Amino acid sequence: HIAFDFNNSYLMYAKKVAGSGCTSASWTCEQVHNQEVGGSVIRMVGSNPAIVDKPAGGWNLVYAVRDGGNTGCTSPDTANWTCETISAAAPYWTNFAVNSGTPAVIHIETVSGSSKLIYATRVGGGGGSGCPVGVDSDWSCEYVYTGGLDQNSNKSAFAYDSNGIAGTTFSTSSSGGELVYATRTGGGSGTCTGGTQWNCSPIMKLHVSEPAIGNMNLVYNGTAPHIIYTDTSDSDLLYATSNTKWYNDNIEGCQNGCSN
Repeated sequence: HIAFDFNNSYLMYAKKVAGSGCTSASWTCEQVHNQEVGGSVIRMVGSNPAIVDKPAGGWNLVYAVRDGGNTGCTSPDTANWTCETISAAAPYWTNFAVNSGTPAVIHIETVSGSSKLIYATRVGGGGGSGCPVGVDSDWSCEYVYTGGLDQNSNKSAFAYDSNGIAGTTFSTSSSGGELVYATRTGGGSGTCTGGTQWNCSPIMKLHVSEPAIGNMNLVYNGTAPHIIYTDTSDSDLLYATSNTKWYNDNIEGCQNGCSN
């Protein structure tokens, strides 16, 4: 299953099954939605492919699922897709994960002039809450961190551990910036700035002169987080993990830049 931007104009879906719509007869392609896409993430929600786009040009953040619903999408090729707005505030750097069949998204929005990290989950049945006006009523939203994000990177990573606990990594703009790991503990007593459901743990201090994370990825081995990231100040590929204390390692110095 593949999602991609076609001619900077359409969100497309492709499946390696002989059919129509693609250049190759070995694939089937469908137009999902006619908004410009800056990138997309595709996951399976049950047996249905679902896509969350990274909008370009100030478009809405949209969740699309091939569930036969035939609602919300603009100019789809088939009647199989349902589209829902997750954010109408021109968000960026979107991450998409599924936990026990429930889709969830972490994204960054600029609210009142400041970048904030937001966690959105699809609760369904019109029971959503906490999201701004213009967001589909099936989604609930909450802040993860509101203390200001690194304007040089504005990136994050997102995954669930083996217990279904959501985790994310991001870089802040305060005091020269820090790389931070956060988990959703619930209960309303979280330690993250503005994120009452989230606990934050600093991983490392970033360079004061150029606080930037180039790329990052988060995976779990059970409940132990493993983070791969690039420090664009030094162009290094780095690794961090923790059981009770963070361990950092420089994997490779990349003369021409690293990516992951």
